[in-house]
Amino acid sequence: MSPLSEQKLTALTSLFPTESVELIHRRYDPADGVQHNHNDSDRYLIVLPYTAGSIRLERGDIVVHDGPVRPGMVRLAAPGDRSAITTLQPFESAMLWIPSTMIAGAAASLAATARDEAVLAAQQDVRRLCPPLISALELHGSRRELVVNGLATALLGLLLGHRPAAPRNGLDDDQYAAAVTFAEQRLRSGITLRDWASAVDMAAVDFSRCFREHTGVAPYAWFMDRRIDESMRLLATTDQPIVEIGLEMGFDSQSHFTDAFKRRAGMPPGRWRSARSATASVFA
Repeated sequence: MSPLSEQKLTALTSLFPTESVELIHRRYDPADGVQHNHNDSDRYLIVLPYTAGSIRLERGDIVVHDGPVRPGMVRLAAPGDRSAITTLQPFESAMLWIPSTMIAGAAASLAATARDEAVLAAQQDVRRLCPPLISALELHGSRRELVVNGLATALLGLLLGHRPAAPRNGLDDDQYAAAVTFAEQRLRSGITLRDWASAVDMAAVDFSRCFREHTGVAPYAWFMDRRIDESMRLLATTDQPIVEIGLEMGFDSQSHFTDAFKRRAGMPPGRWRSARSATASVFA
């Protein structure tokens, strides 16, 4: 199938509102200090982390989120939103500025979601949108506009279908924090489900179920995501050869590392490192 010409791409973009979605990359870092955000535009801001980190998000004197962020979670800010963010642990994110013309009759529903849940819990379907959004950062012109608008439309569909999570039983915040600490200490050496569950005094089958309910993903998938997160950090901040990073992070071969990385990031590690370097230079 031949690639679309620029003329056809331009025709396709006419299906979307005149004002297009803006996609940018942002790294949140503790060195930034407290960031005061005032959304004075008529656009909705959606932030999707694609590596794990931690923030404190405040509205006025109310702390609306204080803890981890991870792929699949969403921060939503409606027009008029006032907030302050303190980054506790660094992470990378994709930021989408979506014009109100794309929201149309669903504005009231989306505004209510933004008011009630400033940070939405992780969803598997949202997490799957992160790799194509990362790839879209490399595109230009009508091709980028078409891809970004399409991904934004898909994301809005997921957000408009969002329902607040029901109260959970089984894995409280302290247990989850302990489980995360236990896993983080074993990113390079590996982990077994039985040992992981024992660290929070739970049976393996109960831990697996409760962990999935708490995070939206199975324990092993979460652990592999964190290995890839750490691999991304090493790729972005060191000159280590890719094969050494893969072996250091517990992958038994470069092909195993490349396959796992590509499933998460949408591209192999070498291409990701090049794209990350190019993006960093643009926003430096």
